[in-house]
Amino acid sequence: MPEEKMICPPFIRHGEKSRTVMLDVLLALVPALIWSIYIFGARAAVLCAIGIAFAVAAEFCCDLAARRRRSVVDFSAAVTGLLIAFGLPVSAPLWMPALLSVFAVVVVKKLCGGIGRNLFNPAAAALCLAHVVFPETMEKFTRPFAYFSSYVIRLTEASIATARVNTSLDKLAVGSVDIPNIWNEFYGLTAGNLGEISVLMLLLGFLYLAFRKNIKPLPPLLYVATVFIVTFFFANGDSEPIYFALMHTFSGSVFLAAVFMCSDYTTTPYTKLGGAVFAVGSALLTVLLRYFGDYGASSYFAVLLMNALTPVIEKYTLTMPFGRAGMTAKSKKAKKGGARG
Repeated sequence: MPEEKMICPPFIRHGEKSRTVMLDVLLALVPALIWSIYIFGARAAVLCAIGIAFAVAAEFCCDLAARRRRSVVDFSAAVTGLLIAFGLPVSAPLWMPALLSVFAVVVVKKLCGGIGRNLFNPAAAALCLAHVVFPETMEKFTRPFAYFSSYVIRLTEASIATARVNTSLDKLAVGSVDIPNIWNEFYGLTAGNLGEISVLMLLLGFLYLAFRKNIKPLPPLLYVATVFIVTFFFANGDSEPIYFALMHTFSGSVFLAAVFMCSDYTTTPYTKLGGAVFAVGSALLTVLLRYFGDYGASSYFAVLLMNALTPVIEKYTLTMPFGRAGMTAKSKKAKKGGARG
């Protein structure tokens, strides 16, 4: 079978070639990429390029060692590398996206059999690892337009300190809502991780994927809506519930996780009801982890926990097509009758 006719496992359900789908995902990430470079400078572009390059190289080496068909051409590794870089602050050392991308591709993806067979989202797993192993590095945020050198492997503490600021999530962690900054969070004129800062740019990516019919719009919408509703009715900040809920919804990784992780073909349920259960469960866990744990990594840990439950969710939300049960019983009966004869 010619290579262009082959379809990788997770996209059999979707009816699209994996290369086409992943290329669309990359295009959907472009607005957030351009915005991150505008806000944080060329170092943001370098971090993203390193993440992509090492993810692609790791996939190529794994395929070469296993003597498999070169799955690197399907762009899935590039998507993983870019998502990992999007979850990092611009102050991160240049080796970090490289290390995390190799971990995501080799350990989380390839050791589980490759695209379509991994249980956990590779990018989410890598970012959770970063928050566990390098918590201090993941908390060094700098103000917008404070550009740093693009090719310095590791920025000095002094250079970071001159531009370091607290994010809206940092303030939420102590119950303070930065009300004047709410719409800056929506547009992306704020401090934060590279690809998380602009809700508007991520929404553009969502609309593109929905238009191309590469994702089911319901799970991302349910995820965002659930975060808003829960934080509205269980607000514990120093402002009106509406402002508290908006800040929780607009800040951090809520929209990045909603659009690009709650709609992942491989690691989320393929049933309609299962996708809804996954999204609502992820949102509830996100809020729970924010209230009692790490604000920065809450969405990624929530997605990983729900990834582990995906097989169970699929099992209990899979509906039997009309007539299938009767056909199965009938075929069993015919088989028994043939055995007797």
